Amino acid sequence: MKFDDGSPVTFLGLLGRLWGWLQSLLSVFLPDRPTFKTAGYSAVLTALLLAVLGTGFKGCTLPPWPWPTPSPTPVPVDPLVAALQAAYNSDPDPAKASNVQGLAVALSGVVANAKAAGGLQTDKDLQDYVHGYCDKVVGPHETIVPNVRKAVGDYLVTTLHKDPTAPIPWDLAASEYAKVSNALKGVK
Repeated sequence: MKFDDGSPVTFLGLLGRLWGWLQSLLSVFLPDRPTFKTAGYSAVLTALLLAVLGTGFKGCTLPPWPWPTPSPTPVPVDPLVAALQAAYNSDPDPAKASNVQGLAVALSGVVANAKAAGGLQTDKDLQDYVHGYCDKVVGPHETIVPNVRKAVGDYLVTTLHKDPTAPIPWDLAASEYAKVSNALKGVK
């Protein structure tokens, strides 16, 4: 639906047209009308506008209170977080909550420690260093959150440790281990 001048009909546009129509109508009956700053004139225009709106929208009703709120947009779940959460849920470790947080802390600095240790050449060297470091800091991988550690390893094999004989990509290793550490902090 459109007005005579081709503009679309909206509620605010309709209100504006009614307001202008009322002003034109009043200018016929009140040629020396006061300015908008006069409270009486504004009150008359408002009353007329409400009367016209009241009769024009007679059949319209609002839904009952409280009005429904829109449901929140679902947040997409990172596949890494989903895999780690599934592993955490199936882990038999009775102290898994604290051990997973300890693993997250250990993994956050493991690449910097490995680089500072020196002597590491290949991806396999980095993997062995990370295993030994986490076993020392968190506990043996056979008993301390084994399912979560396996999920971490499965992820890192697909993104970082593809070729064990390749030289260590230090920047990629730091970013991937930081990503895993952050993901582990969200596992509950």
